[in-house]
Amino acid sequence: MGDIKNSLFRYFDGLMRPDAELKGLMSDPMRIYPISAPKDTKFDYIVHNIDINETDFIGVNQGAYTIHIWHNDSKPSGIWAIENRIITLMDYRSFSAIDGDGDTDVYSCRTWLQDRDQVEDDMEDIWHSVLIFYLRFDRFREIANILSR
Repeated sequence: MGDIKNSLFRYFDGLMRPDAELKGLMSDPMRIYPISAPKDTKFDYIVHNIDINETDFIGVNQGAYTIHIWHNDSKPSGIWAIENRIITLMDYRSFSAIDGDGDTDVYSCRTWLQDRDQVEDDMEDIWHSVLIFYLRFDRFREIANILSR
């Protein structure tokens, strides 16, 4: 699953990082980290993670794409704008993702918003938000192997 996760991380990173509106709401260059951020990372930043679950259908997977957003602002309106922009980029999206060698790992991935929540934080003027997107996708190589039998 590591190759598939890497392909999905690469796709999602490539969707958010160049987005001019998101850069304007956060920082340029954007700080986006898979799984965890380095200790003492400067605000604003995003940490994202992917959990993949098997299904009863061969070649079809589902999972969750979780995005944690940390934003430094005196009011919550800034993090709400960041959330809304990420939702605009990610919700109801359909795509395929390639690996580092240019091969398709993930075919016909679909995403949609599953949950949106604020996390209490005891740091003054630091807002923490979590977005969770449902993933459903076909694993291209497994489907190709089945069809070639």
